[in-house]
Parts: sequence; C-alpha cells; structure tokens
Amino acid sequence: MKHLWKGSAGVLLAAALILPVIAAPRGRGGPGPGWGRSQELVGTVSAVNTAASTLSVQARVRALTVPVTLLVPATTPIIRASSTTIAGLKVGEKIEVSGLPLSIQAAAIRASSVSATTTGGTTTTTGGTTTGTTTGGTTGTTTGTSAPTPRPRAQAEALGTVQSVDTTKNQVVVTLADGTAVTVNVPAGLTIERQDQITLAGVQVGDRVQARFTVDSAGNYTALSLELAEAASTGGTTTGTTTTTTGTTTTTSGTATTGGAQ
Repeated sequence: MKHLWKGSAGVLLAAALILPVIAAPRGRGGPGPGWGRSQELVGTVSAVNTAASTLSVQARVRALTVPVTLLVPATTPIIRASSTTIAGLKVGEKIEVSGLPLSIQAAAIRASSVSATTTGGTTTTTGGTTTGTTTGGTTGTTTGTSAPTPRPRAQAEALGTVQSVDTTKNQVVVTLADGTAVTVNVPAGLTIERQDQITLAGVQVGDRVQARFTVDSAGNYTALSLELAEAASTGGTTTGTTTTTTGTTTTTSGTATTGGAQ
C-alpha cells in the first residue's frame, strides 16, 4: 500500500476545488468527467457507519488531504491485510509456502565415483594452497582467498490447505491438491502475511485503505472493492466514530496516527 500522510488541507475552498480531481478520468468506463468509471483513492479511515453502509476516508489527493464518503454495498469485497505468527494459522484455510527443502521425496537419483581430478589439464583450488599433478599436464602451486559460503541452491514451494498446526514443534502440515501431506517447519519469529475478507463492521478508524470506486452523475461515491491495512503506530492518537446498526456511536482511540506512513 502507498505511504499515506496528512496534508494541510483545511480550507473549504481548497477541498471544493480538489474533490472533482478524484472524479477525473483516471480510470475506465463510460462517458462524462469520470462518471461511472472505475477509479482509485488511497487514504485513512476517519469514520465507519454500518447503519448507513458508508465509510468516511481522508483521501490523499495530490498534496492535500480531502474528506470523501464512500457508499459500501453489502456485495463490496473488503480485504484486510495483516501479519501473524504460526498461532494465527487456521486449519482448512489456503496457504502458500516457500523455503529451503530439508528433505526430498526422491523421484530420480544419480550417483558417481568419478574423481574430480582432470586429465590433460591443471587442477586448482580456491581458498588455500594445493599442490598436485595431473596426468599429461603440469605440477604447480595455486594460492587464493577464501571463497564465501555458498547459498543453498534448492528452493521449494507448496500451495495447499492447512491440515494441522503444532505451535509446540513450530510445524504446519499442508495438504497439496493431490492429497500429499507436506510438513513445514516454521522458524521462531517468522512473520506470516495473511489476507482475510471482512465486513464493514470490521473496518477500524485509522485503517489505511485503498479503494476502487465509481462516481455517478449525482456525485455519489460507490465502493467496488476495499483493501485495508492496519494503521502504523507512531505514538500518536487516532480518533473517530464508528456507528453500528443500532445507532450507537463510540469513539475509537489508540496509538495510531491518522495519515501515518507505512
């Protein structure tokens, strides 16, 4: 997600001049000055109203921060990106793993007893002093510097479903599409990235949001999709309102700063 920061927009005239820019023809779709076209905005959530199915966003437009209210239909997908540990994995959900294969189920194996000594040339080594003779060649001494430790050349990937999670052994068993079970060792402290689909009620004041939306001829903004990330903690306080379907308003406060950088 793009870095979000708060501009100095506080003058109503400036907001009035900038708001039409959001509806400028940056997207795809029908005729008119942005009407019906799929467009995008990036900003910070300032209020959530589940009763009215709306989301208020402080959107970054050029060098200013402009308030925008989005209508969020029930069919609009809302995806939250977050990080977790092995304890946050759930049986049955999809998982993608990449890493170093510490064991291999062999499909083919080749072995050889051929010596590394060459015929008709010179054998040398790097990282020490080697004296040797090659057949049909010369005898000599080669010196050099120590070579860096080689990196593992094998890489494994797995895409499947979580079958089991063992937080004691730090292991996850993944079932592949063909039914094969693969045991994945999870190093301590490894951060696991995840995405979850949530409802509007799960959106929090201070969340960073990237919205795809359309604007109709009446100037109504309707969200097509929302991607959320938690606000970066910068030691400040985020305040705003969350209105539930029962009409109760609560004030949300925390350690996140509206418009903080990622």
